[in-house]
Amino acid sequence: MIKIQKETEQFPSNAKLWFYWVPRPLVEDELTYFQQSMKDFLSQWNTHGKANSADVWLIEGRCILIVAGNDYEGVSGCSIDKSVAWIKGLAIHWNMDLLDRSWVMYQAENQEWVMSKLSQFWALRKANVVHDQTLIVDSTLTHFHHVENLIKPFAQSWHAQMWL
Repeated sequence: MIKIQKETEQFPSNAKLWFYWVPRPLVEDELTYFQQSMKDFLSQWNTHGKANSADVWLIEGRCILIVAGNDYEGVSGCSIDKSVAWIKGLAIHWNMDLLDRSWVMYQAENQEWVMSKLSQFWALRKANVVHDQTLIVDSTLTHFHHVENLIKPFAQSWHAQMWL
């Protein structure tokens, strides 16, 4: 099961989520770069000069999940722009598209978390490789207080609604 690295109580009730897909597994030097870049980004990330309560998680090495909020006003547009600029910087450094929203992460029969493009995911569903109980990462979540719903069966996801 995917584990959340920090206590959820540390984030304010207005904390938001942003998902970015990593299209291929990262190699060791890329992971090292990510860890340092993340520390640098989080140490400077603020909203109108006040620090955000924030963290970045790399889920199964393939999904960058940013969580952020604060107790005074919510993460502002300028602050969100800074996070997107950081993601774009990673994308340039790694020579990959981290802004492509057409990925789906799901748990395969062998319990391994895998990713596929949405079109391939639908083909897998049609072939019944992906079924109602297949676990997926719900990248439509936008608020951290829903993080307990990050992993859900296909039948409870927005994908199932589109399948009908």
